[in-house]
Amino acid sequence: MTILEGTTAHSVPEGSSDPLVCPPAHSRGRVLVVDDHPANVLAVETVLQELSCEVVRALSGAEALRALLSTDFSLVLLDVQMPGVDGFQVARLVRERERSRHTPIIFVTAHSADDEQVMKAYSLGAVDFLFKPIVPEVLRAKATVFLELWRRSEEITSQAELLREHERREHSEQLEKARQEWERRAMQQQMVRQQHTADELSRKAEELARTVAEKEHAERELKQKNEQLAESDQRKDEFIAVLAHELRNPLAPIKTGLELIRTLCPDETSSTQAFRRATQAMDRQLSHLGRLVDDLLDVSRINSGKVQLQKSQVSLRELLQQAVSTCGTLADEKGHKISVELPEHEDVVLNVDSVRMTQVVANLLSNAIRYTASGGKIRIWTEVNEQTVAILVRDNGQGISADMLGQIFDMFVQNQAPGSGLGIGLALVQRLVRMHDGEVCARSNGANQGSEFEVRLPRERVSEPPVSPALEVAPKKQAARHLRIVLIDDDQDIRDTTAELLTLWGHFVITADSGPVGIEMIRAERPDVALVDIGMPSMDGFEVAETVTRELSTEKPYLIAITGYGRKQDRERVFASGFDSHLVKPVSAETLEEALQGISSSVVTQRSE
Repeated sequence: MTILEGTTAHSVPEGSSDPLVCPPAHSRGRVLVVDDHPANVLAVETVLQELSCEVVRALSGAEALRALLSTDFSLVLLDVQMPGVDGFQVARLVRERERSRHTPIIFVTAHSADDEQVMKAYSLGAVDFLFKPIVPEVLRAKATVFLELWRRSEEITSQAELLREHERREHSEQLEKARQEWERRAMQQQMVRQQHTADELSRKAEELARTVAEKEHAERELKQKNEQLAESDQRKDEFIAVLAHELRNPLAPIKTGLELIRTLCPDETSSTQAFRRATQAMDRQLSHLGRLVDDLLDVSRINSGKVQLQKSQVSLRELLQQAVSTCGTLADEKGHKISVELPEHEDVVLNVDSVRMTQVVANLLSNAIRYTASGGKIRIWTEVNEQTVAILVRDNGQGISADMLGQIFDMFVQNQAPGSGLGIGLALVQRLVRMHDGEVCARSNGANQGSEFEVRLPRERVSEPPVSPALEVAPKKQAARHLRIVLIDDDQDIRDTTAELLTLWGHFVITADSGPVGIEMIRAERPDVALVDIGMPSMDGFEVAETVTRELSTEKPYLIAITGYGRKQDRERVFASGFDSHLVKPVSAETLEEALQGISSSVVTQRSE
């Protein structure tokens, strides 16, 4: 392209991406000069210097588009023939953009433009065509027109802005006056409201004072009620403990009397069979009464936080076998079939309280036996994974209705079934399972559809599984005999029946009906064993044990406490008083005989020496 004569081209690095901008003069307008020859751009810039406008240079179509993205221009002088993006493409993109759609474009070309090019230029929004070499006067004249149009447009915009500002000020003044009037009225209304509010607050304050006084009175009453409830709860626990003792006292002579009947009943007679069936029925009912008393005590202890778990590593197989053995007699009586399914290749080890968890499974089994008609089927199986161990008990009995499922574990809730019960067995199961951080749930499809109970316990990893002792045939125990025994109990039936049983076993028995009499007999007779009741009037069993231990020291007899009190604190006090053993009423013949067995052996050995 031809460079204008009399101009000097500035050195512009080829391929530069940043447009060269003259000193800013935004109020004078901007002109974008687009040409791939820096000399031509410089020549146009020189011509436009007299117009006091800002000239922005672009050496390619891409540079021009970048400049148009960030800046508004009064005029664009656009070379047609450029490598890459030519002038027509630039014009098309300019017109497609909302911000630059109305920017005037003058095409500049060094070639003669045919009609087709001219029409294309005007279709793209060109306002004129200039041919190189450009005549400076023509360029200045055309540029002056568009710059003047831009300035007028800016002035109009400025005037419009001034007009809007004036309208805004007038509107603001009107708003201010309206605001002041509104505030004046609002102030008046607020004063009225404040006066009303003050009156209302005064009334509310009086009501609040009355409410606070009533609340304080209610809190005092509530505190008093809570204290009364706490006292009642404590008395309830004490009552249950005393009740258990009083229930066990009459059970003891009945239990001992049954053992006497079995011992004295002759063999091989028809009457013996009738007696045996009667005594067996009586023994079962005594055992049932004993379990009811134990359940009552267990619930009371758990509710008061007095039960402490004694956890150890327990074989799941042995735990289930013990539970089934506990309920075996009851199941046989009703003709039930109990099937136990255990993991074939793994003996799962649990970290639980063996006694309490056996009690849980046994209670679930007893519940299934009770609510299943004779000849039923009861299934026990386990589900084991990495985190938990589940024990499931299912029966084909009478089932549980939908409305009972939600409350089956509540205290004193029972489904209708033959037999007796207090409705605390399942409540005890839930409390014991939760103490092991487990959960228990019940499922049933309804009446006569059977029931399923699931106990799920966390599976704790243990270092070594417990070693089950090898099965050995226990040697036959020799009957305990030849002991001198002092029996101290204020209940005549207990004294008489127990003395009769001990005499049948071959012991020499002396009885006493009070603590002081018993102490005198121990001093005089120096027996091998003293069986002492705890709950006696005037002098209880604790005082008897403390007196005998203090007076006879190492020569005292072997002291066995026989009592209806079986709580942990009761046992601790028994041993602290000097007793050597603790038996809870009613004491079975097997338990009493086992307690005397070791004493008898040691006494026989001493006598032989």
